[in-house]
Amino acid sequence: MAQKDITEKALLWYNDVFSDIVNNLLFDGEKVISDSELKDSATHQPYKSESKQIRDQDRDKKPYVRNYEINLFEIAYLTDDQVASFKSDFWIVADYFTQMRKNDNYVPSEKQLIHVREVLDLMSVLTGDDRFTEHVDVFEKSKEAVTML
Repeated sequence: MAQKDITEKALLWYNDVFSDIVNNLLFDGEKVISDSELKDSATHQPYKSESKQIRDQDRDKKPYVRNYEINLFEIAYLTDDQVASFKSDFWIVADYFTQMRKNDNYVPSEKQLIHVREVLDLMSVLTGDDRFTEHVDVFEKSKEAVTML
């Protein structure tokens, strides 16, 4: 579970991906949050334990968030229109899971990846298929566009 959480957060760290997901899933595609308006902030805080070891813990975000609710989305069950509304690399993740649910088969797209390592790491962890990450270092160094083909 930790690997899934870590790789998901790595992709969501990018403002274009985060704003795309929030706008499409929470606001039905309306551009409420712009990636240029988002600011990076620390989500973890180092501290020294009683045994004098430096450790890392999640920062308490509760004072900054009021009246929140949790929305759960099963990405594999999004409609084709919902999947098509994603403009970031998250489109590739959503497209993969909806295709696999409907067809038990994935036909890759020619859409270019922007956050290559993060998408491929997430796909590998979520599917258990290491083929996604076999050549990620080569892809990142390449000057050519990377797609799922």
